[in-house]
Amino acid sequence: MPFARHLAPCLFVCSLSLGCGSLPSPDASTSIYQGTITKDHESVGLLIRDGKLWCSATLIAPQLALSAGHCFEGKSETPASLFIDFNQGAIRTQVSEVIVHPQYSDWFGRVTSDFALLKLAEKPGLPSMKLAASAPIKGEPVLFVGYGYTDSLAKDTFDGTKRMGTNKVGTVDAKKLFFPKPTDATTSQVCRGDSGGPVFATRSGGLELIGIVSGSTEGAAAKTCRIEAYAARVDAYLEWIRITAGLPL
Repeated sequence: MPFARHLAPCLFVCSLSLGCGSLPSPDASTSIYQGTITKDHESVGLLIRDGKLWCSATLIAPQLALSAGHCFEGKSETPASLFIDFNQGAIRTQVSEVIVHPQYSDWFGRVTSDFALLKLAEKPGLPSMKLAASAPIKGEPVLFVGYGYTDSLAKDTFDGTKRMGTNKVGTVDAKKLFFPKPTDATTSQVCRGDSGGPVFATRSGGLELIGIVSGSTEGAAAKTCRIEAYAARVDAYLEWIRITAGLPL
């Protein structure tokens, strides 16, 4: 499974609904390890593959979702048994096609071009998230949403529960944005089981999808959630996403 070799975003905390115009203050959130369960952010779903909990994905159009390429081992496919569960399983939509970015690569666990576009067999009837067109900025507050582990060694914490939490953008390069390891209980971090999940930032009064959780810069990812993590930048791949999805440029 993807969790054994890669990172995915963890569990987070706060009470920001999809329609809110700003992120909560850092003091409003607690560490991912003590994250609060959320039912907000309906556009973020849990991938179910062959009956197993898999990665996370985000609706970007009525019948399209975005996830991480490494969740599919870098291969495009027409899956026989792949679904996205929304609203705690109240809505289950089959994925009819997976299209992984053609330049996806995995070099000893460091992945690049880590995107997968998921075409859905039917519309789940939920809001779609806006794609960011501008680059992330160092120090910019971000919101994670995911279904992963609260403790990477405790398998029972990966049970399909959705959580959210906040951090800030650290280093930014041409294709990725990085998130510093938590230093206290006010900072969340992504963890195993959250691959493909969204990184949101508040832009022009609303949330935009600025990144897809991809991996960790440290070999300790399998042993702890307290690491530096990174995501693939949506703005750097925006043209490919829109052309492949058939969205307006």
